[in-house]
Amino acid sequence: MGDRLRADHCRPASEMCPRRERGVLTNGFKDETIVLTMAQTKAPAISWLLAGNKAKDLSQAAREGVSPRALERLAETGGLSRQELAGALGVSIRTLDRHKQKGSRLGASESDRAVRLAHVLNHAFDVFGNRESVADWLHGKIRALGHRRPVEFLDTHAGITEVDHILGRIDHGIIG
Repeated sequence: MGDRLRADHCRPASEMCPRRERGVLTNGFKDETIVLTMAQTKAPAISWLLAGNKAKDLSQAAREGVSPRALERLAETGGLSRQELAGALGVSIRTLDRHKQKGSRLGASESDRAVRLAHVLNHAFDVFGNRESVADWLHGKIRALGHRRPVEFLDTHAGITEVDHILGRIDHGIIG
């Protein structure tokens, strides 16, 4: 069945199906297809995290700049402090505050980092299923990272790649 599940095999939308429940669900009574929304799956899509952008793709979103509201959603999703968010974006807290106060978008470089951060947070949400678990995992010490916290690795492309790789391993049942 893969990512296509029969409706009668799925828990109600009020409960969360842990994984592979997002996307398309086939109704058991008719040949209708129901597209699940974020509220039904509880997993934020990257496009929702960066919803302040009307961009058609993520590279365009990075070029146009990420909004301060999108940054708040990113921080909320990962349970990131202002300092952790600023570090992940390679800017100071003061710069974040200035963008928020003026309502101005980030530059292309910082927005590209925000897109990468959104990607890894979305992956973590897919793996763990809720914000609390994502935040706990990001802030807990991980053996695969030398007993360091994943949030400490979000400030570089290589670090984000490593965290994403570990999430993939967890997603496939490889604990380590």
